[in-house]
Amino acid sequence: MLFKHAVGHRGALIIIGTGLSDKIGDTDPHEEGKQIKTSVALEPEAKKTAEVLNEYIKKAQEILSNHPMNKEREKRGFPLANAILTRGPGLAPKIEKFEKKYGIKGGCVTATGAIAGVMKYCGLDTKLVEGRGLASDLDMKAGMALDMLKEKDFCLLHIKGCDDYSHDGNAQAKAKMIVKIDAMIGRLVKKAPKDLIIAVTADHSTPLEFKNHTSDPVPLAICGQTMRRDNTKRYDEIECAGGAIGRIKGQDLIKILLDLAGKTQLFGA
Repeated sequence: MLFKHAVGHRGALIIIGTGLSDKIGDTDPHEEGKQIKTSVALEPEAKKTAEVLNEYIKKAQEILSNHPMNKEREKRGFPLANAILTRGPGLAPKIEKFEKKYGIKGGCVTATGAIAGVMKYCGLDTKLVEGRGLASDLDMKAGMALDMLKEKDFCLLHIKGCDDYSHDGNAQAKAKMIVKIDAMIGRLVKKAPKDLIIAVTADHSTPLEFKNHTSDPVPLAICGQTMRRDNTKRYDEIECAGGAIGRIKGQDLIKILLDLAGKTQLFGA
């Protein structure tokens, strides 16, 4: 078993062996103050994996609890950083590479390890940088994206912060982060090549009310010379829902962007 640190408090636990299965339950209780859950086998063939995982978590907690850092935290009355919480189990996927599927070269700039991992699986040239919230240098990240576009056809600029503040229920910090992102996008548009197509959207909704992800539709705005304009004046869930783009599936977005950029091939005409 391997545990690899990613960004912040996150990491990846890798289990290598025979007779393993990803059909096991999470051990993360997803709620502060709750006990760590015991992983259960969701299918009979996953019993071995669940048992191995539970034993690993038990041993890890014993070792971490006796670590000098945690002994010092205990003396100072701080919570102990002595547990590994697992969630989202899965098998290493076999994904068709981005360039082969869409016929263009792409890249990604992100401060989130999970996003970087997905992008690398897709074959995208990925830059993992520091900074997720209000202290992050968004202009630096935007500059990296523009530099990447000098050699690539596509770049995903992933900005973290709003999601974190939503999970914390911190409305003021989330509002400030939105203002910061808005200002960065304004500067990015001015520096970008005239023929660049820019799409602004999110991978999911995280309402402050729930402090968690929900299935609510997310807003989408596309800016470019070949994009039809509608009467939408604001970028938010309600305004964008009434825009010309309408409601689309996430899997269709890249196809729309390719069409607007003139990267699609006509057939049957």
